[in-house]
Amino acid sequence: MERSPRASPCCLLLLSFLLLLQSGGMALAAEAEAGAWSWIEEGKREFDRLTWRGLERAILCFQKELDSHPASADAHAWLARCYGHLSLLYQAEGKKGEELLDRGMFHARRSYELSPGSSASYLALAELFCLKSDFPAARKMAEAALRIDPESGWAAYLLWKASQGEDPESPHLQQAVRKGVGPALLDQGDLYRRQGEWEKAAASYRGATQQDPPLARGHFALASLREEMGDREGAIREYQQG
Repeated sequence: MERSPRASPCCLLLLSFLLLLQSGGMALAAEAEAGAWSWIEEGKREFDRLTWRGLERAILCFQKELDSHPASADAHAWLARCYGHLSLLYQAEGKKGEELLDRGMFHARRSYELSPGSSASYLALAELFCLKSDFPAARKMAEAALRIDPESGWAAYLLWKASQGEDPESPHLQQAVRKGVGPALLDQGDLYRRQGEWEKAAASYRGATQQDPPLARGHFALASLREEMGDREGAIREYQQG
């Protein structure tokens, strides 16, 4: 008697991922029908979580915006940044993220084509160039974004990243921290930690967990720091919260 072929674990994983995206899209659509909705604003909020789930939901939101408004430069810009941050999560797990970076760069360039000179397109290009280690190009884009909005936390942060700074109290990094840019707080904490300034590092990491929405990676950074300080109970608490 012939046995029916079994799906490989890899195929099952891919299928479950696609079903997750589909169910997520249906849930978001149902919420949208319930009342006034902004796909862009909801996508931004999900993006700020900088988690797998948050970025996946953000991509669904921005794609929904493009379905309704194919020429939305903002949607393309935010999609570019989502794919860029997803590539970081892939790399953190030892996987290659080049394809995601290429997809992000496509959306960043499309955003610039649709709205040349907009802050959103400059930020998207600056972020993708940083991730591709093209720091001169990233610096140029971040400076352009900062000229448009001198108070922008993200533009200041990306300019600091493009400058490959190592000073935790750099003016541009400090501006990003004041504006509550989560990755800026994490990077500042890492720099303080390298200098042996553990309490300052803890304050920066804690700041990342107090954003709206909170950044879970701040708890994991705190847990790692607590372990380094010999505070095992404190580390366990942070892991549980993260």
